[in-house]
Amino acid sequence: MQRDFGHKNNNRTPLKGYNTPSQDYRHELQYVSPSQQSEQWANAVRRDYEEAYSPYELREVPKIIERTPLGNNKLPIDAYKGLIQETVLNNRLTIIVGETGSGKSTQVPQYLYELDFEVDQTQPRRIAASEVAERIGDEIVERRPNTPHEVSAYQTAEKSTITDDTHISNVTAGLLYAQGYQNRRANITKRYVDPGMVKTCLITDEVHEWGMDTEMELALIRQRVVTHPEMRFVIQSATMDTTALQKYFGEVMGEEPPVIEVPGRTFGVEKKEFPNETSVDRAVARATEMHELDLKQKQMVTEGYDGALLPTDFLVVCPGKREIKDWTDEIFKRLPKEIADTVVFPPLHSKMAYDDQKKAFRTDYPGLRIVMATDTAKTSLTVPGLAGVIDCSYARHEEIDEDGVRCLTLYATSYADRIQWAGRVGRTAPGWCDYAQYDKDMQYIPLDQADAYETPEAQRTNPDRYVLRTAAMGIDFAELKFMHPIDQSVITRAKNSLRVLGALDENGEITTMGRRMNEFPIGTSAARMMIEADQYSPQMRSYMSAIVASMEVGGLPMYTHDAGKRWKGMTDEQSSDLLAQLDIFIGIQDKKMYELAELDLDVKNVQRARETYWKVVRKSSAQIGELIPPNQEERELLKQCIYAGMPDNIYHYAGENTYKGISKDTVKPRSLSNRSVVHGKHSFVAGTPRLIQRYVKGEQIPKDIIEALTVVDNIAVLGKVALSQCEWKQTGDIKWRDGKPVVVKRQLYQGIDLGIQVEEEATPSPETRAAVISAAMENPGKSQQQLREIKKELEALWHLAGSQYTDEDGRTFKMTHDDLVALIKQAAPADVMDPSQIENNIRAMNISIDSYVTAEARKDIIANAPAVIPVGNAELHIAYRSGVPIASRYNVADLAQTGDQLCLDDGREVLFALNRKLYSAGEIKKYFK
Repeated sequence: MQRDFGHKNNNRTPLKGYNTPSQDYRHELQYVSPSQQSEQWANAVRRDYEEAYSPYELREVPKIIERTPLGNNKLPIDAYKGLIQETVLNNRLTIIVGETGSGKSTQVPQYLYELDFEVDQTQPRRIAASEVAERIGDEIVERRPNTPHEVSAYQTAEKSTITDDTHISNVTAGLLYAQGYQNRRANITKRYVDPGMVKTCLITDEVHEWGMDTEMELALIRQRVVTHPEMRFVIQSATMDTTALQKYFGEVMGEEPPVIEVPGRTFGVEKKEFPNETSVDRAVARATEMHELDLKQKQMVTEGYDGALLPTDFLVVCPGKREIKDWTDEIFKRLPKEIADTVVFPPLHSKMAYDDQKKAFRTDYPGLRIVMATDTAKTSLTVPGLAGVIDCSYARHEEIDEDGVRCLTLYATSYADRIQWAGRVGRTAPGWCDYAQYDKDMQYIPLDQADAYETPEAQRTNPDRYVLRTAAMGIDFAELKFMHPIDQSVITRAKNSLRVLGALDENGEITTMGRRMNEFPIGTSAARMMIEADQYSPQMRSYMSAIVASMEVGGLPMYTHDAGKRWKGMTDEQSSDLLAQLDIFIGIQDKKMYELAELDLDVKNVQRARETYWKVVRKSSAQIGELIPPNQEERELLKQCIYAGMPDNIYHYAGENTYKGISKDTVKPRSLSNRSVVHGKHSFVAGTPRLIQRYVKGEQIPKDIIEALTVVDNIAVLGKVALSQCEWKQTGDIKWRDGKPVVVKRQLYQGIDLGIQVEEEATPSPETRAAVISAAMENPGKSQQQLREIKKELEALWHLAGSQYTDEDGRTFKMTHDDLVALIKQAAPADVMDPSQIENNIRAMNISIDSYVTAEARKDIIANAPAVIPVGNAELHIAYRSGVPIASRYNVADLAQTGDQLCLDDGREVLFALNRKLYSAGEIKKYFK
């Protein structure tokens, strides 16, 4: 097994397995307790230091910290401490499958810190990161009182407690990924004399949730486990397909990583299914049962019992905030008075402020505690003092449809999810888990018929933000191999979206704008809005920071079915939801938390929006200070910034109060969100498409809407901010300006004329050549005029002679208009840009009438076509058309002496015109008899 970490100290002999005993202690570890293992290991490491370095050298390596063994020996994982330490030391990557309640999240980081590792542990949720960090810190300080509590700290998007004393950090997976693991390592190693001596380990916790951040983290670990063999990686979860995970990493490591399986809870958990009862029904029944148990136990204490008491509090799993509120009200109404008088229902969900979340963890309430929680409580952290869990067997998650539109969907949870909930209890006493209906109308899926695992987030969400981040790292997202592969069409759609925003070029490479967008801790659409605001004043950037911060958290108002709308008194905005959010943000700058609730605002969202606001402000160099309401001119400019972030989400009115996407006319019509401040009919609006799923008596009723609306008052504005979606199309003929051809182009947005036109100098093209030829013919020069004179003379000769005349080669001398145009075209090259070019080329062709008919032939033609011929005692005037002699003015009496035919000397018969018809001499005489 690999031991050498490859560390060197200023070219001296490297340590043999840095902080690893030089001799193999595995045979001894089998026969001692976990605490003795740790002590032996620490002593062995210390001996290695003393043998390898002189006193001077010891000052240059990390200080040997206090060696009191760490860990909670009351947890099931304690029996595996030595095995975990040994395995992690000797393998680049270790997989730990620890049942819920085994203690993996809090103990493994301590085991590795005991071996002088700098540890990062990622958590899928903020509350888990903070709770786990605090629990680890408490346990370490309890064992080693001289250690600062900051030895274990956390960092989330909201807060960081990390200091120079931190050696174990718990961070949210997305934050670690966004910052870059190597940058974080640099911050840790800077406190050491020789950073090369630092051992680092990254623990990815709760992998079974398979969030997109976790997928990204594992995909990058899959690369780094090869490129950074000195690092150690630990992947741990309660439920996991270990065979697939071993294969996933084994493909690049050359060998499959080891798996350590740890049993979970100390006490059993009784799992029962109640397919004909709802969660509310079960909560009422269990509340009565637990109340009776509590009364019995209190009586036992009164009678002198001093043993351990069974917990009576329990947790009800709720799909969302709406169910927390509705089910709490219904349970409370149905409880007997003696229970209702003292019962508490502390909620627990991700939108709550941290201090409010902590209330769910208190165990000192005088009456029964029924925790109403979403899946925020499902992993890592443990709510203490719980007797059981009531699982409604349904949850909500966000997914995208075939058009990439987001939808919050209620779905039946998987077998793994339900077992995970059961693992929330049984830690300190026997527990129970009841599986019930969501409501009477929703079908209950039995445990043995549930899907094994939930559909991973990577396969049901839009990865555009991750595509951008990996592009900034020089990695093509499509080339990353994920544990759960993402459909190529989804990746292509995300890349196209980023191209529309200007973040990627046509080759998929990140642009300068894309790199700037990636600096912001917000979504790609919001980041593009901030880029557009860069061109305006710092005050304008502050406004946009408030808008995107409010937008990122899902809005500031409390959007629940029973919430009021007192916030409407803070804005008169009717053309933009996002500008209305700005008005609210400005109006509550000095408001306290309790005042926010009185305005029907979402307190948690406001708190998060304020945190996001300051992050964006710092990134955009916006104005710092109190915000004042923007004037009308500024509001119009802010709208332009909003449009810049939604170039692919512009909708036109389609009738019957519906709208269709300009670039997606095949998509079903959408209605405006009923949460919007925008009402009425508008030609164009910008907004975010959303699919709302409603459930009526168990039947799913979808509704396609547009939210976060902003009216597009002037469609021409899109030509400034959505250039990637616009095109310039030539309209009409080429025109002439100062003797040069110019083309008129009109700007189109998705085929819609924006009413903007420009004139550009024409470039060589077939259209330009045709325009130059036309201009040359309309304004002929001297050479062309001479050519036209030749044409006229040839036309005259043709009328005199007609086709009867041919030269010695049998050719006639006729020049038609088409012949003239052909000659001019011949003089116009493909790249002609100036009519003078044609003039010069005609001159160079040296065309004359002799080129068509000789002077002698012209003389004969004229001689053979007399203008007057004698008829009796009179003269008959003759005109010629295509060689035919025609008399139009004549006296029939003068024809008395002629025969039936009157011919010229060359034999051509003279015809007489009458009523637009031609007659011979004989026919005309008969006509007048």
